[in-house]
Amino acid sequence: MFGDPLKNEKCLPTVSGEALFKLSNGKTLPNNKRFDTGVPAYGGNGISWYTDEVLCDYDTIIVGRVGFQSGNVHLVKAPLWVTDNAMYISNINSQECDIRYLCALMEHIDFTRYQDAGDLKKITQKPFMQMHYLIPPLPLQKQYITFVEQTDKSKLAVQQGLQELETLKKSLMQEYFG
Repeated sequence: MFGDPLKNEKCLPTVSGEALFKLSNGKTLPNNKRFDTGVPAYGGNGISWYTDEVLCDYDTIIVGRVGFQSGNVHLVKAPLWVTDNAMYISNINSQECDIRYLCALMEHIDFTRYQDAGDLKKITQKPFMQMHYLIPPLPLQKQYITFVEQTDKSKLAVQQGLQELETLKKSLMQEYFG
């Protein structure tokens, strides 16, 4: 729909990360604040544990900062906490960009290629902030998100249908050979 975001063959408007959003590092969560239930605490690999504190009360993008998952991006629902192994979008120009569109765009760009090559993989805010992002008009972003959501629903329906067929096949095999 928008072409290659790095080549921008369709000459769509672009905006630097610095002008579009603020990226903040997560915070350390003391051991006595780590629980089995409550507010999810996200690290670079997803939910690490839970807490009773809220660092972020809005949906945001989590970016793995340290380790094998550094550079991976995930859209997460509020309320949440972000650990010091991750970064998150703490402010976005929502008049210009839908957070769901930005997350899909960041996934497509694949920031894992900016990982440091050392023993412990890591990524800094720099590539995210210096990148120029394709920012089509907001109605087109929302149209894209609607398309993605419909596609995801269709994929889920197909997967469920395949699981039902596999269950039926196993049942018939048991009946014929059991």
